[in-house]
Amino acid sequence: MERLDLVCGATPRLFRLQWVLFVIAAVCLLASASSWPWTAAALSALVAVHLSARACLASKQPHGRLVLRDDGNLELERNGASTPGTLLQRAWISRWLCVITWENLETGTRHPCLVCASRNTADEFRRLLVRLRLGQVA
Repeated sequence: MERLDLVCGATPRLFRLQWVLFVIAAVCLLASASSWPWTAAALSALVAVHLSARACLASKQPHGRLVLRDDGNLELERNGASTPGTLLQRAWISRWLCVITWENLETGTRHPCLVCASRNTADEFRRLLVRLRLGQVA
């Protein structure tokens, strides 16, 4: 049985990119010709979205090793504990990262898992993308 050993979780690059996008958006808002109440409201909304996205990336995304088997079963290993699960068919795939949805077999809850190309070997990430695109997970 072939298996994929992947590292999951956000990379420091993703956090830096988020800061860069936040600064660009803030500069555009401040340079706009809008009145100050609209600019202040838009800036407040931008800060709220930035902070909530940062908190979501930092805390809700599991960091650890993801072991995916051919039959679609997986184990998420983090902090010395292993959680069994199954890979669901929903996934968002790009060349640089993918977000897969998995179901915890112990609790029955569904969770997203971020897998970045830069944190994995090229061969492992390519095999994951091929598996997800062809639907060979179950």
